[in-house]
Amino acid sequence: MQNIDTEYFSEYKAVEKICNEMYGENGVSAYINDMQNCTSREKSFIVNWDKKLKDLKHLRWLRNQIAHPNDSYEVTPQDLTDIKAFYNELMTQQDPLALLYKEIESTKKKQQEYKLQQKQMQKTVQQPIHNNATDYQDDNNSSKAIAIVAVVAVVVIIAIAFLFFH
Repeated sequence: MQNIDTEYFSEYKAVEKICNEMYGENGVSAYINDMQNCTSREKSFIVNWDKKLKDLKHLRWLRNQIAHPNDSYEVTPQDLTDIKAFYNELMTQQDPLALLYKEIESTKKKQQEYKLQQKQMQKTVQQPIHNNATDYQDDNNSSKAIAIVAVVAVVVIIAIAFLFFH
């Protein structure tokens, strides 16, 4: 085993530990399974989803080659960079599944905000309609009161005129 193999294996174990904490046993494999079980719509939220999945499978395959001595593999500096990058993504919650979860939560929050805005708009639209009906009723009542005062005034004028002319 070469130094790069040892360093890669050590980095992979750190990734496996984090994934085991998230999933229990078979951490990286469970992570890969979760990625594979995502819908096309979910995958579309994350840039390069399929490439990240393919790379992660390759990283797991390399680990298995190192763990079970086989001369048909070669750990490249890029492989070492990739496993370190994935570790950092996990630690900063920038890995594909964390990003997907954040996107789903953000979408749910936007939907809730939209529903709330719709309810508020309905109340706003209904409020003026209700006020217009009330205003109309108030106007109607005012008109009736004016009409009654006018009729009373006419009756009083007629009564006064009748008293003076009789």
